[in-house]
Amino acid sequence: LLVLLLPYNDIKSGSLVDAGSLFGIGAGPSSQGKGWSQQQRNAWNALSRPGFGFFFAVFLHGTLTGDLSWPQAFLAARVWRPLAKLSYGAYMWHLVILVVSLFSSRSFYAFSQLQVTLLYLAIVVLAYLVSTASFLLIERPFSVLQASAFERVATK
Repeated sequence: LLVLLLPYNDIKSGSLVDAGSLFGIGAGPSSQGKGWSQQQRNAWNALSRPGFGFFFAVFLHGTLTGDLSWPQAFLAARVWRPLAKLSYGAYMWHLVILVVSLFSSRSFYAFSQLQVTLLYLAIVVLAYLVSTASFLLIERPFSVLQASAFERVATK
């Protein structure tokens, strides 16, 4: 637990979520010569992870005990059902797509924010497309066969 409180990293400006712009305490240490003071970096490094853990625990506790009903209503919405049926397939296919993508490249990737974001989005979209195809061609027909087989067994 003490390791989480040690200031061992710097907050870099220009990430997808810039902590300086979120909390209004100025830009990160590498932005235009203006940076956080050592005390601000120490405070952020010491409190960010325990703070996240605390607020996540409060949120999870409220959701599981029923004190917070909106997360349950949000996650139980009908709009998530198609994604829920495809999520395991996307999980299984994403690594295959990632490996094929990385090993079929003729040059090294330049890891800029835009490149990583586009690669991430492309892999997610491809994983869900392949998952949809495998669901329609493999999972759905076999689930119909399984249901008919269990129906025959139950009627005997």
